[in-house]
Order: sequence, then C-alpha cells, then structure tokens
Amino acid sequence: MDMTYTQNASNGLPDPQTDAEFYEGVPMRRLMAWVIDAVIIVAISVIAVLVASVLTLGIALFFTGFLFMATSFIYRVGFISAKSATPGMLAMGIEFRTMAGQKFDTKDALIHTGLYTVAVISFFGQILSMITMSATEYGRGLPDFVLGSTAINRPLQ
Repeated sequence: MDMTYTQNASNGLPDPQTDAEFYEGVPMRRLMAWVIDAVIIVAISVIAVLVASVLTLGIALFFTGFLFMATSFIYRVGFISAKSATPGMLAMGIEFRTMAGQKFDTKDALIHTGLYTVAVISFFGQILSMITMSATEYGRGLPDFVLGSTAINRPLQ
C-alpha cells in the first residue's frame, strides 16, 4: 500500500475517494486509541491524586475530578502539539491533520482538546461525535468539524 498522497484540490487532505487507504479503519482505530489513552490518563491521574493527597494531607481528594480533567487536558495538548497524535493514536497508526494537510501545532491542539473536552462532558456530544466519525467521508468528530481537521492513517514520511 502506497501511503503517500497528492493534496486534494479543495484542501490539503487526502481525497477520501482516490486515497481511501488514509481513512480505512480510522473510526475503529480512534476508538482503540481512545481506550489506550484513557488507561494511561487514569494511571497518571491516580498517581497524581495519591501524591497530591499525601502532600496535602488528603485535601487533594476533594479535587480528584479536576485533577483527572487537568491531566487529560495537559496529556492531550502536549502530545498532539508535539506529534499531531496521542500515544494511543501513534500506537494505532493514526494522526490528526489540519484542513491544509499539515500536522497540528499548539494552537490546533489547544482548540481541538478544548472542543473534545466539551464534547466529552456531554453524553449527547459524545454520541453525535461517534456518529459523525462513522458516517462522514472524512471520518470527522465534532471537534474536527469545527477545525476542519481529520484523523488519517499515518502517511510515510
């Protein structure tokens, strides 16, 4: 399989019709990447809560939800801005690309993660995002629609 592409005339992304291999299996890979990332984030968060609880004599336990959200946000922004993918996404062979076909920068990572966080908070947002990933030609979730981005199978560098 040739994992290089010519940029689409209307945008910089691979065309879903002529370069379909970039989108094959991406929704399921995104789900598996999410599970991998969730396990890592929970592990980091549990350690952070335990350390903070010891240091604050248990007061940090009142902020467990906030610590989990902050850990998730920092984890996602840090990895997505550096690699255009989280460790789970890298393990599954996918990455984010902007409408211009470029890898995410820090601004894109911040906006995408902020929108993702809002969608995660809402059950309806998560369901709608999963439906749009499965039903659209670019496999975009709700944050991807706002940014004009998508997740693709990683091309050869």
